[in-house]
Amino acid sequence: QDRPVPLGQLKRLVWLATQPAQAERCVTRQHVRYCYYPAFQPMVARWAAVVDGVMARLPDPPARGLTVRQVVDDLGLTPLLTSGRGGGPPGRQVDRLTTEYSNFQNAQATDPTLVPRTSNPPVYTDLSWGVGGALGPSQYGLALSTAYSLTGLPTTQRTVWVHNPSVGTGMYQTQLPRLPTGQAREAIALWLAASATPLTPAAFGAQYPGFPALVGRHWIMVYDETGAGPALNIDVTGQGLKLAKAMLALPPRRVESVLARWWPGWLSPRASDAQLAAALGLALPSDGTRAPSGGLRSATWPTAVVERR
Repeated sequence: QDRPVPLGQLKRLVWLATQPAQAERCVTRQHVRYCYYPAFQPMVARWAAVVDGVMARLPDPPARGLTVRQVVDDLGLTPLLTSGRGGGPPGRQVDRLTTEYSNFQNAQATDPTLVPRTSNPPVYTDLSWGVGGALGPSQYGLALSTAYSLTGLPTTQRTVWVHNPSVGTGMYQTQLPRLPTGQAREAIALWLAASATPLTPAAFGAQYPGFPALVGRHWIMVYDETGAGPALNIDVTGQGLKLAKAMLALPPRRVESVLARWWPGWLSPRASDAQLAAALGLALPSDGTRAPSGGLRSATWPTAVVERR
């Protein structure tokens, strides 16, 4: 424990982390494919309990196959790679491995087609899984990523270039949340995730306070919900979150009946929160927007984009 990890072992670990499709084994349960590192095979049953809970609420089977893939989270190898730095040729090789690992980690949060034979949008889970009081949040994170993928919502962010006069080039590359603003499928996905297991309702909506985001020239409230795998946070709109909470207070059969009447249509970006609320007999919740005191002058570029696909 007081010596750096040998370079050969570091190379093997980075290969395992950056080539999961080649390093893992996969098994199919209830029409869902689970891919895992060999030592983690017992985890499949725990993941399946959550995914099955989401799938059970769907009016119809998903149109495309679902793959839940295990990946190495950002804290998995960084300490080992850092300990391997010591100058000289081995140090430079470790630096290259660190860059390779870091680039892959970053791409997991932005590239939905990064890992072959993985769902698009991807559903990732990592090496850890909660126990005791942490079990509910772990279940909810996987349920949320699963529900988003099944409803066609993004589990990755979009990398864009924006204009920023304070940067020397005048342009700035950043990752923006992809928000299904005003779309019914967002509240549906949140409801599916919150309904997955007996422990997920308590974890739903309990993570972080909201913050204002600029979409185009309009401010909306955004909340971070904890997903699974490298996408630790999935950003949701205040209106979608509040509508999902109202749906959770209704009898589940009532919600399922409304969704079943027009299931493919509810998943279209054109189906609105207002239409879903009306079909459920609910008042459309207010977004609760609190724009910064500076208004549009407080931001020089949008801080989120609308997902319309």
